[in-house]
Amino acid sequence: MIQTIHRTYEHLARVAVFVDQARIGESLAINEAYSYERQFERIEDHHEHGLYWILCAVQRLIHVTGSPVADHVIDTVSRMRVMEVDRNAVRHTRDYLVLRDFERILARLGVEFASLRHFHHHRRRRHRRAE
Repeated sequence: MIQTIHRTYEHLARVAVFVDQARIGESLAINEAYSYERQFERIEDHHEHGLYWILCAVQRLIHVTGSPVADHVIDTVSRMRVMEVDRNAVRHTRDYLVLRDFERILARLGVEFASLRHFHHHRRRRHRRAE
């Protein structure tokens, strides 16, 4: 369980770097008929489902476990840099890949956490029967 929580934090922290850059790219874009800056902002900071809200929830889980995030994970994520691009087509491709991968990570995390919930539910039921 702790490994899943730590892996979740690392994946989401890495995605946050790219989503932030995508939002910045949208805010700086020129010659665009439409900007997706607000949509990226919602992905980042929605009050119940945003990336930062999820990261905070995972951080609280990590705190409860008493097993802090490894220093190398924090160092690696804090040193990540995303190349700025000057062509809209390249930026659109990059941003699409970021969103696609983010969706895949969330889907996988949903499966992993559902599995953990199922495991703990059955474990509690067996424990109650034994009492």
